Amino acid sequence: MRITPDTALACREGALHVSTPTTSRGVRLPVDHLFRSLAHEYGGRAVGIVLSGAGSDGSDGIRALRAAGGLTIVQEPATCGQSGMPRSAMDTGAVDLVLPVADMGAALARYARLAADTTGPAADADPDEPSSGLADAAIARLAGALDAQSGFDLRAYKPGTIRRRVLRRMALAGFEDPTRYIEYVESEAREQQALIRDLLISVTDFFRDAEAFAALRSEVLEPLVQAAEPGDTLRAWVPGCATGEEAYSMAIEFLDAIEARGVRLGLQVFATDIDQEALGTGRAGSFPAAAVERVGEARLEKYFAAVPGGGYQVVPRVRDVVSFAPHDLTRDPPFSRMHLVSCRNLLIYLRPETQAQVLGMLHFALLPDGCLFLGSSESTGTQPFLFATLSKRWRLYRKVGPSRAAVVPRTRPRTADDRDPAFTGGQARPPRADRGGIDDRARRAVIDARVPPGLVVGASGRVVFMHGELRPYLRFPRGEPRLELADLVSPELATRVRAALYRSRRDRSTVIAESSPEPGTARRVRITASPVFDLGDEAVLLTFETVEREPGAGEPAPAAATDTAAETLERELLATREDLRNTIEELEASNEELRSSSEESTSMNEELQSANEELEATTEELRSLNEEL
Repeated sequence: MRITPDTALACREGALHVSTPTTSRGVRLPVDHLFRSLAHEYGGRAVGIVLSGAGSDGSDGIRALRAAGGLTIVQEPATCGQSGMPRSAMDTGAVDLVLPVADMGAALARYARLAADTTGPAADADPDEPSSGLADAAIARLAGALDAQSGFDLRAYKPGTIRRRVLRRMALAGFEDPTRYIEYVESEAREQQALIRDLLISVTDFFRDAEAFAALRSEVLEPLVQAAEPGDTLRAWVPGCATGEEAYSMAIEFLDAIEARGVRLGLQVFATDIDQEALGTGRAGSFPAAAVERVGEARLEKYFAAVPGGGYQVVPRVRDVVSFAPHDLTRDPPFSRMHLVSCRNLLIYLRPETQAQVLGMLHFALLPDGCLFLGSSESTGTQPFLFATLSKRWRLYRKVGPSRAAVVPRTRPRTADDRDPAFTGGQARPPRADRGGIDDRARRAVIDARVPPGLVVGASGRVVFMHGELRPYLRFPRGEPRLELADLVSPELATRVRAALYRSRRDRSTVIAESSPEPGTARRVRITASPVFDLGDEAVLLTFETVEREPGAGEPAPAAATDTAAETLERELLATREDLRNTIEELEASNEELRSSSEESTSMNEELQSANEELEATTEELRSLNEEL
């Protein structure tokens, strides 16, 4: 179907409507407009397919469809005449399937057959009603696997949300049997991360709900700025920030209000999420043209810079006030001494008991008279005594009462056989009996014969376990003995080891790297880095193997031995560039975390100083009372 120039196509009330575009600035994006209307009209039943085409049209609409729970498909770029639109859509991270056109029909049929329970009227009628497609026992097993291997607490989410998202992932992965799919999740780290990302729904927009932001500006931000003394610092926290649009929108609103008053005030916006990939996008501060469509022309020119090739980059004055850091709102301690917390469209996916816990943490995070900004479908109904309503329509609340200690559950990692009774009808399985009767000496002999030398590195970089003959790969410096990997690894292997360790932690997968050949030989060292999920999120197993590339008698020379010196140097240069790129990424992430930690330490010191002053005042009152007695 084609539309005439200067028209827009949208879906409303089950029919297609052609209208005059309302956007007057820049290039109009009709595919985005259509996709957003489909997401609004059909929610999880909507399907968006991006085919061959130039430009970035469709990227923002893909994000809207993903946020609504719909299916997003992109044509394989290698089969496209023009791959601009498919590649731009893939860059959003919101694409479910990348397929040739010939395979799309089968994928749509499979999705329609397996995902019927996730989008039909029965699913919407009662989200907590058991579904025939996914039993409680299957959810319990899946929750144990995700908790033990990825540290993700599935139990915090509503059962209806879990069922819909799991069945959706089953349809996308091509499984019809829940048991086989759960076995696949237990053995495949990438599918675990894909399922977690589906549950997180890391999709947001700049200035989402413009009227709500206008109310926030007049009811909260301007009074905060007016009450602040010159030199004060205003602090805001955006938990569940996804790719950062909400945090940057908050920073821009604050900066506008500060500029309107004409005083010098500091500003800090903390943006947190448990999706590391989304945080990386937020840190980069680069967004496609469709993503900034709602920003407005004046603000776009003031706070964004055009990027060659399309898209916009957040200007440094905005980027510098936003700090991104990983944080799990259901498990990690909250930030503190905040003037504003914006937690929008996150509580609706959580169980009531988890909602109450999170609201208590947000109450603790706020200063006296601090404000809370929630999504359009959320409220403080489970904790009405913690907040007073500023605007019921726009979900603005003010903190009341003294801060209370935030209770953060510290659960140990669970396995598939150590399940929460709430997911198994109140019956927890007994722990698995330990297997005995195996001779330890025989076990050690088998391990020594078959497992290459290696070591396990903890989150802090400390070596927690060693195996095999490691002297060719490690060095032991003089002085006080230390078990830090950076001090032990040989200098010629240090760069490759550090790069493999970083990539394994970042991608949560096995990474293989090889060192440079020694002069005059083809001897290399193969370094394998694999996550050890049972020991924590950051624990990694490093193994070392010597690889001899010299050909034997009568054997053809391997390609590595016959390469010219120039080809060898070119390969080494490419590997070095990759190592440098990884090092830069690691440094940027470390700087963000250090900045966030520094701010938290400062905040805690201020809070302790305030508590000390209160204790001194109490002491004076007690002394006066003693004198009166």
